[in-house]
Amino acid sequence: MSNLKFKMPVVFFLFGIILSFGFLNLVNTGACQILEYSIASMSSCDFSLVFIFDYMSITFSMVVILISFCVFLFASEYMSHDYFYNRFILVLFLFVASMNVLIFSGSIFILLLGWDGLGLTSFVLIVYYQSEKSLDAGFQTLMTNRLGDVLLVCSFVVLVGFGSFSVLSIGFNILLVWTIASFTKSAQYPFSSWLPAAMAAPTPVSALVHSSTLVTAGIFLMIRVGMFIEFSYLAKMLFLLSGSLTSVLGGLAACVENDLKKIIALSTLSQLGVMVFSLGLGQIYLAMFHLITHALFKALLFLCAGVVLMSSFGIQDIRGVKFIQLPLYIVVCMNISGISLAGGPFMGAFFSKHVILEVAFLGGSLTLFCLLLMLLSGVLSVTYTIRMLSMLAWNGTKSVFSLKATFNSLILVLSVAPLSLGAILSGKFINILFMDWHCFMVVPSHVFVTLSLLGVSGVALFIFMMFISKDLSFLSSMFFLTPLVSESNSTINFCLDKVYEFELGWVEPISYNFKSFLFWASVVAMPSGWPSTKSLLFSISFSLFLMLFFLVLV
Repeated sequence: MSNLKFKMPVVFFLFGIILSFGFLNLVNTGACQILEYSIASMSSCDFSLVFIFDYMSITFSMVVILISFCVFLFASEYMSHDYFYNRFILVLFLFVASMNVLIFSGSIFILLLGWDGLGLTSFVLIVYYQSEKSLDAGFQTLMTNRLGDVLLVCSFVVLVGFGSFSVLSIGFNILLVWTIASFTKSAQYPFSSWLPAAMAAPTPVSALVHSSTLVTAGIFLMIRVGMFIEFSYLAKMLFLLSGSLTSVLGGLAACVENDLKKIIALSTLSQLGVMVFSLGLGQIYLAMFHLITHALFKALLFLCAGVVLMSSFGIQDIRGVKFIQLPLYIVVCMNISGISLAGGPFMGAFFSKHVILEVAFLGGSLTLFCLLLMLLSGVLSVTYTIRMLSMLAWNGTKSVFSLKATFNSLILVLSVAPLSLGAILSGKFINILFMDWHCFMVVPSHVFVTLSLLGVSGVALFIFMMFISKDLSFLSSMFFLTPLVSESNSTINFCLDKVYEFELGWVEPISYNFKSFLFWASVVAMPSGWPSTKSLLFSISFSLFLMLFFLVLV
């Protein structure tokens, strides 16, 4: 086990030093290096491998390497008693390597190598704890990501017409296809249900998945495409609608969720919606800005949650861990990440999230519906952050029965200290270093007052939720989106298999078609034995209503 315990962090540390030299060189010269290797040429169609080295790819890769260094260091303590520790570290290393391949990709071949590598390794990591819950979560994640894989592969036909498989040659014909593919990978509505389910993975995996790797792959792909072509009006409208809906649904679910890891996962869903919303505004550099700041404080928050789980013997319910005496530096780091998540003044996310909302107020093509949803999302982010911190970091009601955490403090300090500095200083650092990543604006006074009142409104909503007795747990299903994806198909297939005893051999096509017919017949009949049918109808009706309302406002 000790073979890989500290070797992987050293590898990431050395690779980060190499990237830092390249980063300083690009900052001084402002150059963009494109490395292209031609594989074959057939009928004027060039099959080539392209890598792009510019300030955006190297900057994001440095962030991924920094987070990976801290996570691998944390995993050496968190997973130290695991029998298959070496296998876990190797798969996690392939996961990070796939993300770096995707970051530097400039052709569809390299893109699919990193894109597919993320999907396969994430499935292996999610089902690492061998249980039925982990298998369901991993299968749901894999199938949702496979939809995006199919769309990317289908774009091969159009790229042949362009005569090149480089990302630089992408046109409007396949932009919409890649947009839907990015929605599946980044868990945008209506593909959001797999993100909370992926919490079945170990906490170090969650820290990587929800900060800088899997869920950010689709957004980074759209940022890369947006650097070369302008998004169409339809693509912008899809970004605005899906981003605002995802942000609000994630915020509502996080306000009533009691599972600590799912709360953080739903907050990731909310912040991903902010990034996609920024793409809809046409501000790709602001989306990248928020992507970097979010990656740092979200990885820090997950590592702090890992310490909570280590202290509470694996209890994830925030109502059951209030008698845990956490180390002081973990409490401080949890407050830093939480305040940055809520958009606190002068923290990392303050310089990116507030600028996105200011641009939203001044956006001419923005609909009032999406703007109101984003303002509500800002209020909800403050509410669920205060709710989480009040149960974990601000709970002073300790007793003689409180448990005191005792760990190898040096490893934990070294894993959270760089991320804490990044969560505080990343916004101002990028603000100074990359002045062209955002625009300078003079906002009206009412815009400044409105954004300032978001925090006060979030606190007021938290106080209001403390005094109401009505059960709001139905909000955790994201308006029945989660049972629609995770329960309906498995329940119906299980019932049909048990009742009709189909054999999936030579008669597989016949049985599949018959099952499909029985499924739609059951939807029309609405039997009382399958409550997930109501969830299906409600979710479809809710989606159609939102789309029609959005089109009317447009």
